[in-house]
Amino acid sequence: MAQDTRYHTYQRLFQDECPSVLLFLELFRVVLLAVSFLLLFIFGQGLIHANRKGADNGRRATVTWTIGLAAFWLLAVILLFVVRHPCGIECLAAGDDLSRYLLAIPASILAAFAMIRQRETYMAKGMPNCARDITNRKKSEDAGQGGAGNCGHAR
Repeated sequence: MAQDTRYHTYQRLFQDECPSVLLFLELFRVVLLAVSFLLLFIFGQGLIHANRKGADNGRRATVTWTIGLAAFWLLAVILLFVVRHPCGIECLAAGDDLSRYLLAIPASILAAFAMIRQRETYMAKGMPNCARDITNRKKSEDAGQGGAGNCGHAR
């Protein structure tokens, strides 16, 4: 019988002997995944607001949007658990999918957009090497700059 490749190593170890440990580990993994996507979202928000003038420099907007996105994901996961109760490990797998669709996609789009805007900021400040490094590292390496350009990074 072919082994299911969806399972992680710890799932194969604990699925028969300790299902409660498996459930806890899977819950921890899904929560950690969601937190990592929220941190990517915070990075994108911070980068967008980095060059704005203001007292809070976008902190309030970052906190508000991050809490809103986290609440939206948590509401979707809770709704999933209510609708499909009891579901165990299958609901956690669905929570994993929801975190990828509801958190990872918006966070990665935001971070990419923020980096493009940061590139424009570097160009406006007369730092074309830094701007080039953000979007195309290969050209600066080909130019013999070691990928660091003149951005003040150690070579």
